[in-house]
Amino acid sequence: MFPYEEYLHKLWPICRSITGNGVRKSLDILSELLPLRQIEYPSGLECFDWTIPNEWNIKNAWVKDSSGNKVIDFNENNLHVVSYSSPVHKKVTLNELKGHLHSLSQMPTAIPYRTSYYKPDWGFCIAHNKFQQLKDEEYEVYIDSTLEPGFMTLGEAYLPGESKQEIFLSSYLCHPSMANNELSGPLVLASIYQKLNALPKRKYSYRFLFGPETIGAIVYLSDNFKRMKENTVSGLHIAMLGNDNSFHLSKSRSGVASVDLVAQNILKAENSHNTIIDWTPIGGGDQRQYCSVGIDLPIAYLTRAWQGNFPEYHTSLDNIDSISIEKLEQTADSVFNMMQAIEINATYINTKPFCEPQLGKYGLYNFSGGEKISDFVLKIKYILGYCDGKTDLLTIASSMNTSIIELQPIIEILISHGLIKLVKEKVKTI
Repeated sequence: MFPYEEYLHKLWPICRSITGNGVRKSLDILSELLPLRQIEYPSGLECFDWTIPNEWNIKNAWVKDSSGNKVIDFNENNLHVVSYSSPVHKKVTLNELKGHLHSLSQMPTAIPYRTSYYKPDWGFCIAHNKFQQLKDEEYEVYIDSTLEPGFMTLGEAYLPGESKQEIFLSSYLCHPSMANNELSGPLVLASIYQKLNALPKRKYSYRFLFGPETIGAIVYLSDNFKRMKENTVSGLHIAMLGNDNSFHLSKSRSGVASVDLVAQNILKAENSHNTIIDWTPIGGGDQRQYCSVGIDLPIAYLTRAWQGNFPEYHTSLDNIDSISIEKLEQTADSVFNMMQAIEINATYINTKPFCEPQLGKYGLYNFSGGEKISDFVLKIKYILGYCDGKTDLLTIASSMNTSIIELQPIIEILISHGLIKLVKEKVKTI
């Protein structure tokens, strides 16, 4: 079994942001699960309409009352500090402090998550019930952080197949201690890598990307767009996968990429409550970048929390106890099935096209006439009836309201008896 729980606890305490040592440390830990190559891009690099900001790192932060008691402490929860806060050490009035505090009146026990990546500022986040207890006195604020020229770090893994045509799989890695929002995607992605790596052979090659949300995808695309446009045949961005919601998949911009079609087949076969929608520029995580007007890659987005629709979203309540290991395992299995479906989908032609073949002489119809035909034989007849050299297996499976994975063993049987043969595809070989 994949060690989800072990690595949730390893990664949970790390303060991550869009740059910095926290990201590199997290990638080092994930490298124990798959061979990640760390790619660094310098601060100030212009990538399309964006510029990589200075690197941010933080050692400590707190707010003390007039008696020297810490009323906010970064070491208790790293969400207490607004990500990318500038360094500060001074005394302030309660009124001035409130201008730099964030809380949620509707969730009084939760510490919110806030950022200030592209506008210099400092701030703290606090549970609203503690915010209400602050007295009208002088406070000492301290943030020991640095904002200096450095790098933005991304992690990439490559799994070669028989073809140089690639399937692209990504998740973001940039949030501090949140479980579903941050850690579910990278850990499921690592599990999928291991499942694909264990296959005896792969038709396609696979590329895995871990990077900061939004700007990470933009930076990577600005550097790799030409190669991706040429070689990426399909892909999937995944995030927020550990809660109890059913799956929500946003198709690629075209809506007819192989990942869109297998999702319709696999996800609907697994659970009728799974939702599949057309591409939209609202929501979708990094899919917004992969499917933007000028990029238009065949990449879909899979989540259990479309537009953050789970109650703990972007708060300290999104902790390890709030997510389900079972759901993470189920997600990895579902995505792996989708990748297998892309792998096995092909077009076959019936080698006995003039009326039905006599299945009995092939050992495929071995009961007395007049008996009810078995489901196995019905599937054989259905497949043979559609194998015209033009209709692919996925279309056949969908028309039968069954999973393409379930049909693959029957396809192999029919091939072994010489009843169908593969129509050769044109693929770019390595």
